Amino acid sequence: WAKGSIGAHYKILNGLIKGNWKFDITIGQECEIIGAEDPGLVQVIESIDPSQGLDAVDVSTTPKVNFLVPVEEAYSFTNIEGERETYRVRIDQEATYILAGGKKIQCTIQVAEDHLSAQFIPNRILAVETDTRFIVSVFFEEKSGNSWQKVKENNEVVIEKDTLDFKTGPGLDHIPNSNILANYP
Repeated sequence: WAKGSIGAHYKILNGLIKGNWKFDITIGQECEIIGAEDPGLVQVIESIDPSQGLDAVDVSTTPKVNFLVPVEEAYSFTNIEGERETYRVRIDQEATYILAGGKKIQCTIQVAEDHLSAQFIPNRILAVETDTRFIVSVFFEEKSGNSWQKVKENNEVVIEKDTLDFKTGPGLDHIPNSNILANYP
């Protein structure tokens, strides 16, 4: 089932004939979406790199998360009643971290220009040959007037969380160029 509108403004012969038109279109039979109470809430996390369950992952790895909708950026749509709704997805910086050997490692987050991926750079190199878990968490906000409110369902903030488990490999036998800030001469 699909419902939409199409319209245009026209001006012919230098404004001698002008006007506008609008058509409402309905295709198929109306159905009800079962799942989230709010159509603005969709799955956000598409994938995490490196892949789940890998062994011997580089200790200087920086997990990358790919998203299905832009994060840290507002998106709007018109709901079925014709009202404009604006949402944004935020990365929960407190609930996004790496757990290695029982120790929590915070990450610096770099969101891509297109807002469809983010690199999570650990604040230190990971321990060698250690079971490691990367946890990423996002939440939704809805614009209400001039402020943003966290979206809740059943009085609970709507979050999406995903985890990646891997094992780090042996330590570095050389320093990667990406870890060098400056050198002399």
